[in-house]
Amino acid sequence: MEFKGIIIPGEGKAGGYYHVPTANLKPEKEPDLAQGIYVAYGIIEGEKFPAVVCMGHKFEIHLLNWSGNLYNKELVVEIIELISPFVPFTSEEQMKKKIFDDLEKAKTFFHLQG
Repeated sequence: MEFKGIIIPGEGKAGGYYHVPTANLKPEKEPDLAQGIYVAYGIIEGEKFPAVVCMGHKFEIHLLNWSGNLYNKELVVEIIELISPFVPFTSEEQMKKKIFDDLEKAKTFFHLQG
């Protein structure tokens, strides 16, 4: 499944507090995806990056091995597969652990180090 949208400002929690920057995407058309965590590719300005996508009450994407400002840029997302179902968090610590567990799953999927 592929879709695109514009990057909009978010809350800054994952990027600021956990040092895992996510881009908040406002899709042109709402994707027909179950809530959960997906591995995907994010394509920005013609360049393709492995990514982790969170499809929950909003749509967030973390591009692996990338840094920079994405605000107001168009991003194309190519969903590959679901790696984790959506789970509501009971604490900040639980959310942090889940984020880092999902990042490790994605790095393993893409055969990335670190």
